[in-house]
Amino acid sequence: MSQEWFEVVRFPHGVTMIAEPGHSENVKSYLVEGDRDVAVLDTGMGVGDFAGLVAALSDRAPIVLQSHAHFDHIGASARFQRVLVHPSEAAA
Repeated sequence: MSQEWFEVVRFPHGVTMIAEPGHSENVKSYLVEGDRDVAVLDTGMGVGDFAGLVAALSDRAPIVLQSHAHFDHIGASARFQRVLVHPSEAAA
């Protein structure tokens, strides 16, 4: 699946929303730009090249922060080197 799966909306102050409107969950992930890194809040369904899209949207090193471990939030996590999730969700 191509990048057409995603809808990107840039907000002020270094915040970008990546939506996946093609799924019934209407998944949304967010990028928050810092001075050195970009926080990636959730990684969506794992459809398409989410990691490639993040790289195209930011030249900063990504650090993934998973809100929780539901399938529609962790789909592309394996494509990133730095992934954090609360210990109570880690086994999932």
